[in-house]
Amino acid sequence: MFDGSIEYCKNIAETSDFTATQGEFYLEPQPAAQPLVFVPNPALRSTRPPRDRTVIRLPSYEQVKRDPVLYAHANRVLHLETNPGNARALVQAHGEGATARDVWLNPPPIPLTTAEMDHIFDLPYARNPHPRYADARGRHDGDTKIPAWEMIRFSVNIMRGCFGGCTFCSITEHEGRIIQSRSEKSILREVEEMRDKVQGFTGVVSDLGGPTANMYRLGCKSPEIEAACRKPSCVYPGICQNLTTDHAPLTRIYQRTRALPGVKKVLVGSGLRYDLAIRSPSYVKELVQHHVGGYLKIAPEHTEEGPLSKMMKPGIGSYDKFKQLFEKFSAQAGKQQFLIPYFIAAHPGTTDEDMLNLALWLKQNGFRADQVQAFYPRPWPRRRRCTTPASIRWSACTATSAAKQWTPSRASAAAACTRLSCATTTPTTGRCCAKP
Repeated sequence: MFDGSIEYCKNIAETSDFTATQGEFYLEPQPAAQPLVFVPNPALRSTRPPRDRTVIRLPSYEQVKRDPVLYAHANRVLHLETNPGNARALVQAHGEGATARDVWLNPPPIPLTTAEMDHIFDLPYARNPHPRYADARGRHDGDTKIPAWEMIRFSVNIMRGCFGGCTFCSITEHEGRIIQSRSEKSILREVEEMRDKVQGFTGVVSDLGGPTANMYRLGCKSPEIEAACRKPSCVYPGICQNLTTDHAPLTRIYQRTRALPGVKKVLVGSGLRYDLAIRSPSYVKELVQHHVGGYLKIAPEHTEEGPLSKMMKPGIGSYDKFKQLFEKFSAQAGKQQFLIPYFIAAHPGTTDEDMLNLALWLKQNGFRADQVQAFYPRPWPRRRRCTTPASIRWSACTATSAAKQWTPSRASAAAACTRLSCATTTPTTGRCCAKP
């Protein structure tokens, strides 16, 4: 009887035209699944304002001060709105109640053209500190010497901006990530004026560069893609396929500058992006054979993939490739020259094992640490948001105190140390050998 009832129900369910009778039951076939279609309600339709007339309201100052997660969120939004082609204004409330005010941050300015850059740099600058800092003779030596000015006294800035996007750096927030370059004529004209007018010039240009030494004339191949792009870096995790990497214009400037009468040497003191440089071996050859004064500073920042990924820096393999080219072209020129690598300790995301491997790498490559730089959180960089107490725990001390405790005189001992913890004391002194 039960099986017959099931068969009866099945027959009814498969029939397309039937009438239900009271006291009987049947199975209703399920319709095939259909995708949901959202139909806008004409009564509620409103026009969205254009992107350049919209703003983003960030969490209030009081909220980000209390909540590390909201602080990180606001920081991320800030760095996403750095492209002048698509950035929107940011608004943040400060204060509560009747004293509340909104802080309005406009989008970044449109990058300067080459003609505009030339106009700014061709203005009649004095190329000297303010007279109030000079001595009675109007000079800046002896007690009135300014070390910061001495560093840039005979340097020439050829560009602005950086598209590297390193998380510990704030150049993008200051100068933008779209490169703004001067013309060759403007650069050569400034070198000639420095040669003829600046007191103390000996024929050596101390630096021909900018925020990054070798980003002159580099940029996106397509203005449309550049205006729509929201990536924080054009070179991480790899060099963008839309990025031009031709160093020929920069190489030509180096050659024309060192050929000027009265110019004996043109050095490059700005930071070099070596992952870009190895794309143009001819540039590396010109740089190494004519513009290195024995030592070239370079910044791998670390050797381990973990910290490098947090910094958004290329792997140590790019450094090795550049080192091979550097040594090859130095040997061809008959010069004995050296690379001076820079590294960051205590960067967020760095483990004791990472630092141990870095110390072993230094030892294997014959380096002795001259100075130790611990990561110091500053307001603008993205990595700053990882140093709030709720989002990171320092095992022994904060980065700030670490920078104060470690001194150059003890750096070599720290680089050679193979212990995982400074808390483990030595049997003889009862304290860490590298700490005061």
